[in-house]
Amino acid sequence: MTKSVALRRLTAIALALVATTAMGQEGLPLEEALRLAKERNGTVRAAYANMDAARSRTRQSFGAFMPSITPSYRYFDQRQEQSSGGVSAFSSKGSRTEIEASWRLLDSGERFYAYEGSRKGYDAQMWSTLQTLRTTLFSVHQQYYDALRAQELQKVAAAQVQRAEKVVDQAKVQAEVGAAPKKDILQAEADFLNAKVNLLAAQNRVTTSQSSLRATIGWEHGSAFPALSTAPTPSSTTEVPDLNEVIAKAMTQRADLLAQRATIASREFDVRTAERRAGFQWSVDANYTKGWSPGNYSNRSLNFLVSIPLFDGAQSREGVNQAKLSVTASRLNLVQAEREAKAEVETEFLNLWANKSRLEAARLALEAARLNYKAAEESFAAGAEGTSVVVVLTAQVSLVTAESNFIEAQFDALISEVRLRLVTGESLPGEA
Repeated sequence: MTKSVALRRLTAIALALVATTAMGQEGLPLEEALRLAKERNGTVRAAYANMDAARSRTRQSFGAFMPSITPSYRYFDQRQEQSSGGVSAFSSKGSRTEIEASWRLLDSGERFYAYEGSRKGYDAQMWSTLQTLRTTLFSVHQQYYDALRAQELQKVAAAQVQRAEKVVDQAKVQAEVGAAPKKDILQAEADFLNAKVNLLAAQNRVTTSQSSLRATIGWEHGSAFPALSTAPTPSSTTEVPDLNEVIAKAMTQRADLLAQRATIASREFDVRTAERRAGFQWSVDANYTKGWSPGNYSNRSLNFLVSIPLFDGAQSREGVNQAKLSVTASRLNLVQAEREAKAEVETEFLNLWANKSRLEAARLALEAARLNYKAAEESFAAGAEGTSVVVVLTAQVSLVTAESNFIEAQFDALISEVRLRLVTGESLPGEA
């Protein structure tokens, strides 16, 4: 097998792989990937489980305001012996059936503080769950676009292999008729082999980029992964909103900041509870017991209790201090989180509009590179004077660079659009 035939076969294999990858319309759409992530991603499911647990704690704390009713049955068989100058034994056997009801009618506020604290804790977990969902959905967008980017760059690499092979054939024809030196053939073949290396690297990038996406959406390991659908076109909006307004809006609607604020509110009720336990505590309880064996009996009681920890080794006082310091730490963390959020919004805001401008510049550069390559390739094929293989290969490099830059700018703009929605607290596609 000659080297030329071997190279042609390798090219055919590479193009077949590209054709397989390019089956985008029949593949996995972004909407389906987002749905799978919501259903299968372990981090998202764990966040929802934590939210359900927080809701359960709220119901549990509300239960402290309700009466409790406890029926019971007890069977006993007892024997007691005493020795005091003689031996005497006592035995008893029987059963007891009764029902007991108790209800704390009033207290000094502990139940209310616990309930309100658990409600705020649920709010914090709810916002935290929403932030986890949005972060995961953004990861799906980013990984999906990165995988599509890799597919498109693979197509560019495959097209470069095809063009480079064509230049090899043209260089051979030019050398045979004496219109170009034979060394041009070596230059063209070297460029063809480099293009093949780039194609293999692009194929590997497709595989690795899909691996991250499969993990995020919970795709079963070992199952065939479909090709991805065609990417949407980045928004063409050119009107730039006011940055200060965008930042102000983000501060009021970002789920992670809302979660921290709700956590602070919850911990403030912990402070009130600790202060109450360190001071006067009082409660009013009603109890009722009804029994049927042995005999019929009933007991009723209404109890009023007042207490104060006169001395407990400073445990109560330090409990208050700890609760207050916890709130202080949470507030300081919130201040820093807001600073970082503002910087993040500003960065992504500028990145988005820079990427949109870059995309337009890359589009114009691609059009120019295509015209330049077409002119160089046609001149070389016709054997025009002053046109060498170097001119064609240089035009090829410019074209590949322009194609790659356009693809990079296109997907960077798409990712920036979603990232800006994430950092400003907007809902993400697939969230509902």
